[in-house]
Amino acid sequence: MAIHDQYTNEILEQLNYTATWLPTVQLVPGDVCDLRGREIQVVSHLNEFEIPFELEDRPVETDINYASAGGVSIHFKASGEPPPTGSLLEVSDAGISLSFNRSQAVVLRMAKCASKRLKSLQKVGEQVLARHNAGTWPDSYVVVTEIVSAGASTIIISSGESAGLDLKAKGGVGTGPLTLASLDAGLEVKRESKIGAKFVAVPGLTPLVRVSGIQKRFLRPDQFRGGPQAPAAFGQVDYVDYAA
Repeated sequence: MAIHDQYTNEILEQLNYTATWLPTVQLVPGDVCDLRGREIQVVSHLNEFEIPFELEDRPVETDINYASAGGVSIHFKASGEPPPTGSLLEVSDAGISLSFNRSQAVVLRMAKCASKRLKSLQKVGEQVLARHNAGTWPDSYVVVTEIVSAGASTIIISSGESAGLDLKAKGGVGTGPLTLASLDAGLEVKRESKIGAKFVAVPGLTPLVRVSGIQKRFLRPDQFRGGPQAPAAFGQVDYVDYAA
């Protein structure tokens, strides 16, 4: 399975969010996107379809930490401590050493996350359905209904067994402990083996989203499906719903 297939499938299954691919895609609620090809591509916005909406902020900051169960070992090393076996970090280095036990294991670290989402999703869905029935809303288009943005994000995916990555902290680690998404640590790669994709301490990303779109149903009219808190006529969609 391709790396982006495994990553997006695993994040949906474990966190119940659609993972943006590439993770550097910038999204806001109300964006209209195309999910074909397992990539989320912005093609328009609800404003361009003359669909009114309101936004609801969830400004409470939190951190999100996820690693594939049984697939990843993470060692945080302070300066002066001996490095773990197999690491190229030196005794004087502060850094992080990661070891992967299988191919396509995932590490996701998001620091200082906040959520922003659409209000009145049902009303938006009714208008999307009306345009779909009129032939002015393509089947593959979805609406970004919620984003989880992060002050800094680190995403690492292994490409083989016995993969490894050493990250050295170039600067100070600030007032708190060193983390995989420490912006002030200046993390740099000192050793890399069998790593399929990596995005280290990148600021301002929206790696997790929820999207709503047209869900095809046999023998019944199409429905606009949205997030898990919506009424029974709504339901979450993902890349798999729009597979070629």
